[in-house]
Amino acid sequence: MSNLNSVFDTLRGWPFGSALEQSFAPKSGSTLAEGTIVKTNTDGSGGVHVEALTSSNGPNNASPAAKDDAWLVIQGNDQWDSQFVNKVSCLKMHSGITFKIQHDSANTLVPGTKVQVNAGVLEAVTDLWPVGVVVWSNKQSGSGGQIAVATY
Repeated sequence: MSNLNSVFDTLRGWPFGSALEQSFAPKSGSTLAEGTIVKTNTDGSGGVHVEALTSSNGPNNASPAAKDDAWLVIQGNDQWDSQFVNKVSCLKMHSGITFKIQHDSANTLVPGTKVQVNAGVLEAVTDLWPVGVVVWSNKQSGSGGQIAVATY
């Protein structure tokens, strides 16, 4: 089911391309909308769930091995069909996908800016591992801002 109020889109790499797609249960009590960057985690009973990728649980310079654990939500549990099956659909980051999302700071994320993930949201690289590079920006701030990011 499509979210018609969203500007999120995959521009390259899925469904006919290099990206890997997988469905996961969301962390209990979390809302993961499409365009959120998440990571997998165990739930203590041997199962796996996803949660928003943050600076404390994600890849950083001290933990470069964690950088391959980032996923992009393409069907979030803010939509009824995902709630019904208690799953979110995700694409593997670092698999060559290019995607477009709404971003409140599109005016500062110009093409060529490397981006990292903090609290599930993209921001300019400061101290974490980059997940991609901005390839397009409408250069607007606030709710009308949009960027396209190519992962590597």
